[in-house]
Amino acid sequence: MVTATTSTVKREPFPKSLAHKTLRGKQTPYNLREAPAYDHGEGREIIAFAKIIGVELMPWQEYDILAMCSRNEVGRYVHSDNILIIPRQNGKSLGISLICLYRAIKYGWRILYTAQLWDTANSIYLNLLGVVKAFPPLAGMLTRFSGSQGKGVLEFSCGGVIFFQTRGDDTARGITKISCVVYDEAYNLTDGSVAAINFTTQAADDPQFFYITSAVHKAFKAHQDGRVISAMRRQALAGPDPVDPIYLAEYRAPGDAKPDAEETWILANPSYGFIMDETKIRKQMKRLNTEIGRINFGVECLGWGDWFNDEDDEDFTPIIDYSDWEAATVVDPVLCGVGAVSAVGIDVDLGAVGCALVSAEKMADGRWFLSLAPRDEFDRVGVVADIERVIGLRDPIGFAYDQKGVAETCTALFEQRGLEPTRFNKTEVSKAYMLFMQLWRDGKIKHDGSPRWVDALSVVSERDIQDSGKALKRNNPAGCPIIAASFALLLAADYKPAEVDVKRAPKVRMRISRKRRGL
Repeated sequence: MVTATTSTVKREPFPKSLAHKTLRGKQTPYNLREAPAYDHGEGREIIAFAKIIGVELMPWQEYDILAMCSRNEVGRYVHSDNILIIPRQNGKSLGISLICLYRAIKYGWRILYTAQLWDTANSIYLNLLGVVKAFPPLAGMLTRFSGSQGKGVLEFSCGGVIFFQTRGDDTARGITKISCVVYDEAYNLTDGSVAAINFTTQAADDPQFFYITSAVHKAFKAHQDGRVISAMRRQALAGPDPVDPIYLAEYRAPGDAKPDAEETWILANPSYGFIMDETKIRKQMKRLNTEIGRINFGVECLGWGDWFNDEDDEDFTPIIDYSDWEAATVVDPVLCGVGAVSAVGIDVDLGAVGCALVSAEKMADGRWFLSLAPRDEFDRVGVVADIERVIGLRDPIGFAYDQKGVAETCTALFEQRGLEPTRFNKTEVSKAYMLFMQLWRDGKIKHDGSPRWVDALSVVSERDIQDSGKALKRNNPAGCPIIAASFALLLAADYKPAEVDVKRAPKVRMRISRKRRGL
């Protein structure tokens, strides 16, 4: 059982580097949490492998590789989760990308490298591709390579594959049997992404996860998803888990250091003198000369973060006030009756645990009434059966869900039953949220008073969708009802009945046929 935090690898603050004679940066992290190891053999092999293929690592990179690849007395990795926090432009991704390449070639592993931006993931892909092509034995093993449109792949004859992807709630869709995951730009790592990706490693015996990031500052818009990595850092700093300790190497300057002093830059940037230098940093200081700019300089160049903590969750502001929502309860709604417009929305959380089916129906006064079905746990067969029952009872115009969400896994079952869902793309998901909020502000929404509504409001928030506006973010499975309601409202509000020639029309018209009902 691991009980200590001291390293089994001796770390010198400023060791000499024969390959990097101008290197001056401090090579040991400000914060280090490392559990003792039994075997550093794999780390040494990776360092030797790097030299063979022409990559010279700096001492700090070698230290981190040895620690992150260390094994215990039974041959398992000491640290399943490894966090590397370091200012920008220090080469923090190099060591971990070499770990990925080595394992893909040596063990035939399937590896997933993710980043918030494609530019980052693509840069790693291109760098590794260049390394492989420059070394004939590796080039001869390369059987497939491609990189574009947010996805890339390096595949080798031994069976090893490295996938490169931008990160989102549907990351790794279609990818399985992953043994190693990299979360680059982890300052923007969401619970949804983690949940989606974790499923890919279920078949792995001893998977590892690497989190690479600069410091998080909770005042920055781009860092609003920094709660995940903040929580992991907090966990590591609190002390080692005796069963599964987290590795943490956080490079930063002391909090009381002078931001404009070269000594401070040396302490914060381990690659100072080789990658980072005085000229580059002074140019950054010159450009970042406003109040916000100086904060940004502290984050990006000195590692000074303002991390999220447990108390920040208490500052959560719901998208709708709880008391206002409860005041919109209607016990006996007056609906428009037979033939009135109604639609159903379905939402399932990314862990495939929580589920919500919401019906939106037009009331006699022109407002919308939302009713929540009893189902709150996800079951594919059960969801299909529920939809069939709703169709039989209310004849809705249709039902909708996010085509990138977990509900999409029900599509084949719906089709087998002759049912045709409406599958929203990301633009429509955003439109659904915006419509929901607009209808609420206009006083056009009433509901059945289920306590699950308030539970949902307490865990949903607004999120940005790249190139598509804003949408609802589900921070917990309990948030599904609000998202399902937005889907139902958009489908119902956009419905326009087809023009029918009365003389030729059948006596009985159904928006969903008996065949499609499965009846």
